Formats: sequence, C-alpha cells, structure tokens
Amino acid sequence: MCLALLVQARYREQLTLFAKVQKRQSKDEATIAELRERLSTLEAQLRSTIAQNHTLAEENQGYKVRSLSMQESIETLYEDLLSTRGREAQRDETIAELEEARAKDETTILTLNERLLSTSAEKRALAEENKRYEVTLSADLSNAKEEVAQHSTTITDLKEAQAKDQKTIIDLRQQLSTLNPLLLSTSDENRVLAEANKGYEANSLSMQASIDTLSEDVSSAREEVAQHNSTITDLKEARIEDQTAIADLRQQLSMSEARLVRTSAENRDLAEENKRHEADRLSKQESIDTLHEDLSSAREEVAQHNSTITDLEETWVEDQTTIADLRRQLSALKERLTQTIDDYSALAERKKKCKAVLDSKQEYINTLSRQLLSTREVVALHHATITRLKEGQAKAEQTIDVLRKHSAELSIENFQISARNVTLAKEGVTRFTAYQQQMEQKTKAVAYWKDLCMQSKLNPAQAQQVRRRQEESNSGTSESESSTGTIVAQDQEIAQLGAAYRCR
Repeated sequence: MCLALLVQARYREQLTLFAKVQKRQSKDEATIAELRERLSTLEAQLRSTIAQNHTLAEENQGYKVRSLSMQESIETLYEDLLSTRGREAQRDETIAELEEARAKDETTILTLNERLLSTSAEKRALAEENKRYEVTLSADLSNAKEEVAQHSTTITDLKEAQAKDQKTIIDLRQQLSTLNPLLLSTSDENRVLAEANKGYEANSLSMQASIDTLSEDVSSAREEVAQHNSTITDLKEARIEDQTAIADLRQQLSMSEARLVRTSAENRDLAEENKRHEADRLSKQESIDTLHEDLSSAREEVAQHNSTITDLEETWVEDQTTIADLRRQLSALKERLTQTIDDYSALAERKKKCKAVLDSKQEYINTLSRQLLSTREVVALHHATITRLKEGQAKAEQTIDVLRKHSAELSIENFQISARNVTLAKEGVTRFTAYQQQMEQKTKAVAYWKDLCMQSKLNPAQAQQVRRRQEESNSGTSESESSTGTIVAQDQEIAQLGAAYRCR
C-alpha cells in the first residue's frame, strides 16, 4: 500500500511537473512565435534597409556620374576659357596692328597735308606770277596797240597827203597789202593770248576745285581716324570688361573646384558608410542564422523534453539562457535598427544636401554657359568691329593712295605749268622784241614814205639815198615776215599745248 501510495504520489508529481512543463512549453512556443514575428519584422526592415541602401548606392552612382559630367563640363568650360583667352590675345595683337596702321595712316596724312600745303603755296605763287605776267602782257599789248594806232593814224595822214601821186599811191597800196597780214597776225596773236589767258583761268579754277576736294577728302579721312579712335577705345573698354568677367569666372571655377572636392569627399564618406551598412547587414544575417539555429536547437530540446521529463529542467534552464540571449540579441537588433534608421535619416539629409549642392552646381553651370554665350557674342562683336576697322583702314589706304596719286598729278601739273610759264615768258620776251622790231620797221617805212613824198623835190644823189633806204626797208620787211612766221608757229604750238592740257 505504501508503495502504491508512493507511486501514486510520484505519478501525481510527474503529472504536475508535466503540466508545468506543458505550460512552460506553451509559453516558450508563444515567445518563439513572438520572436519569429519580431524576426520577420526585422527581416522586412532589413530588406527595406537593404533596398534603401541599394537606392542610395544607385543615387551615389548617379551623383558620381553627375559629378563626372560636371567635371567634364567644367573642363570644357576651362577649355572654352582658354580658347577665349587665345582669341583675346589674337584680338589684342590685331588691335595693336590696327593702332600701328592708324599711326602710319596719321603720319601719311600729315605728310600729305604738308605736301598739299606746299603744293597750294606753290600754286598760289604760280597764280600770282601768272597774274603779274598777264598784267605785264596786257600792258605790253596795250602799248603795242597804241603804237599801232599811232602808226595807222600817221599812215592815213600820209595817204591823204599823197593822194595826188598815182605811183606813190600804188606803192603805198603795196606796202599796205604787206602790212595787213602783219596786223592780222598781231590780232590773231592777241586772240590766242586771250584764249590762253582764259585757259589759264579755267585751269586755276579746276585746280582750286581739286584742292577743295582734297581738303574735303582730308577732313573725311580725319573723321574716319576719329571714328577709328572711338572704336579702339570701345574695344579697350570691352577688353577690360572681358578681363573682369574672366577674373570672375576664374573665381567661380575655383569655388566650383572646391565644391567638387567637397562633394567627392562626401561621396567617399557615403561609400564608406555604405560599406559599413553592408558589414552590419552581414552581421545581422549571421545573427539571424544563429537565431534559426537556436530555434532548431530549441525544437530538438522540446522533443527531448517530451521524451524525457528528467531532461526538462535542464532544457528549461537552457531555454532560459537562450531566451535571455535572444532578448539581448533583440535589444541589440533594436539598437542596430535605431542606428540604421538614424543613418538612413542622415543619409536622406545628406541626399537632400547633395541634391541642393547639385542644383546649385547646375545653376552655376547654367550661369557659366550663359556667360560663355555672352562672351562668345562679345567676341563675335569684337570680330565684327575688327572687320569694320580693317575695312576702314582699307578705305583710308585707298583714300591715301588717291591723295598720293592726286598730289603726284598736281606736282606734275605744277611743274608743267611752271615750265609753260617760263616758255610763255620767253615767248613774250621774243614777241615783245618782235613787236619792237616791227615798230622799228614801221618807223622805217614811215620814214620811207616821207622820203617818197619829198622825192619830187630832191636831187639825184638824194634820190639814190632814197632808193637805198627803200632797198633796206624791203630787206627789213622780208626779215619782219620771217619773224612773224616764227611768231605764228610759236603761237600755234602754244595753242596745241593748251588744248592738250585741257584734254587732260
């Protein structure tokens, strides 16, 4: 009976122990289910963090690509700046060449002005000499005309006195027939001289008009030089503005390079953080694997509890230890999750900052591109102004060549006019001497006619003297005819020269 009671008591104790073990097993299963749920949530959170890490890595790669594109764009901008600097250097060289050409043009214009002044002074002197020579010629012609008029009056008086003698009248008619061509030649000479004077006046007027045109061309050339000076000053001001813009661009490039260095450092930090996140993920995966292993071991222990009640206490102790370890792991996982969440928020903030920095860099690149476009437009304008300056220089050179040609023609014309004036002076002297000779011949003829008038009252010796005088007068008339022929030929040559000058 005692043994039966003891067995029953032992059985009851075993039943109570089994009930307690079942309760603990149910509690352990509930805790295991909670742990599984927590593990599933943790796995979902880890998956989300992994996905977020992947997205962050992709965004970092995108940032890297953008930074590379920005670096390339900055390099292209730097190359464009170098090209613009080269263009500015070429433009400075062209401006220096244009300034040298302008200085040469100014020197040539000054020399041409001096030559024009000298030619104008020479023309004035020649015009004054021509006027004085015309005055002297007109005085000489008036004196000759007066003398011819006096002689004609004396001849008419002699004709009236010798109307009675037929022979003397016939001789007088012969002498008059010889004198008429001389008078006609003198009148023709006077007409030719008047025409020559008119031609000289026309030439002087044309020369004055050419001088006026030259002065107008010189004034226009000066205006063009002033315009060139104003354009060169504008180019210098534009160059100063370009230099300031280039300095600003350099500062902005240095700032952008510093920002790029910062962004590259931030990208490196992000890469290191991503590596750390990968390491944390691997450690979490290992902990999850360990948890799975612990769960499998717990299941084995539960099976062992079912098989043997004696091992339940030991397994219970082990379960308690494993539960404590799991709770520690859960707290560690929670802490890691909080850290990952904080890291994610920090990464999001950094992402926002990177986006803001990239947006600012994009805006800066856009401003740089706009500034480059503006600088290119300014360079195009400078090229247009340089072409205009070159065209103006070509026009100035053309005007200078025209002025040189015109000055050479004027110098040649002045030399020809001076030579013609010398020849005309010589011809005037020869004509004046010829007129004097004619006057002497006419006086001789008058004396001869007087002698003929008195011939009827003279003796034979006086008649011989009169005949001798008549022979001398005849020889004088032949000489006067030859001199008049030479004078007529000279007048014809002078008329031909005047016609050639008018044709020019």
